[in-house]
Amino acid sequence: MKRVFVLLGVALVFALILLTCAPRTQPVVEEAASTEADVAAIRVLTERWIAAVGAGDVDGVLALYTDDAVRLSPDGPTVSGKEAFEEYFSGAFEQFSFEVVWPVEGTEEIVVADGWAYHLSEYIVMATPKEGGETMEEKGNVVEIIQRQPDGSWKLAREIWNHPPPPETE
Repeated sequence: MKRVFVLLGVALVFALILLTCAPRTQPVVEEAASTEADVAAIRVLTERWIAAVGAGDVDGVLALYTDDAVRLSPDGPTVSGKEAFEEYFSGAFEQFSFEVVWPVEGTEEIVVADGWAYHLSEYIVMATPKEGGETMEEKGNVVEIIQRQPDGSWKLAREIWNHPPPPETE
């Protein structure tokens, strides 16, 4: 009896090895099609973010983030969770009107794998004080980590950006 279990175990291991070594034909095609659609959906997500920020629409911006989203900014505290994001964007939209160029042409990279994606690019943000004053411009680099949701949509889960230091003056 023991010999039968050993033979069954060996057969099972051999079958698993064959299955994992078998060439993948159809799934790769499906993955590629899915990836193209996912990249397009991520670009739409980016466009929606730009539109919501430009409109000063707090609810519109919040709808694009996961509930546990985290934002790491170069000159400020970590923002974590929807409540903190609401406070962050509400404060920003009360003080400024924004215009955003993201991604800067020729700087975009989007990679999708296993329900996650990253979106790497450069950006330009122009912030005009609502109480008057000159428009401020910031240029920098951003990495967004984007998560596929159970309904198939994509939401921003993690983001970090930086901007180069001001030029040195002599």
